[in-house]
Amino acid sequence: MNKKYFFKGGVGILSCQTEDDGISNAESFHFFPREAIEELNFITWGSTIVTDEDWVRENEKEFDFFVKEREHCILSKEQLGEVHKIIRENPEKTFWILGSEEIIQNFLPYSDRILVLRIYPKGKFSSSKFFPFFRDNFEIIGKGKFQKEKKLPYQTEMWKRNKKTLEK
Repeated sequence: MNKKYFFKGGVGILSCQTEDDGISNAESFHFFPREAIEELNFITWGSTIVTDEDWVRENEKEFDFFVKEREHCILSKEQLGEVHKIIRENPEKTFWILGSEEIIQNFLPYSDRILVLRIYPKGKFSSSKFFPFFRDNFEIIGKGKFQKEKKLPYQTEMWKRNKKTLEK
């Protein structure tokens, strides 16, 4: 990804999605290619990673890699309101949200960018959970190179809010 996709201040969401915006299925879906994690780490370096307990439990290895040597916080459901307040009070800081469907739903209205790891699984992959619809309010501003790991093709995408619908 090009340096022009770096942001200072604000809120972004990190997400791993299939072509149809699926984020998991009955067997669960947790795949973050190592090279992609390194790219996401590079883009989000110097920012605070915010995630929730459920996501950490299901993605322990990826979580350790994402947060090593950086500021982060792990939320319980009861703490969501507190974090909204912290974000509003620190507009100069950059926050990246990484988590379950619930935390993404909660922070999407406050986000001005989405960094997607788009994967292309072979055969039928039937998602049972989907990333909230965002395409009306965001536009794609960049794509990383198309790559493969463990025979699974993937690509990073940077999306930027195109309509100022951020809640104050």
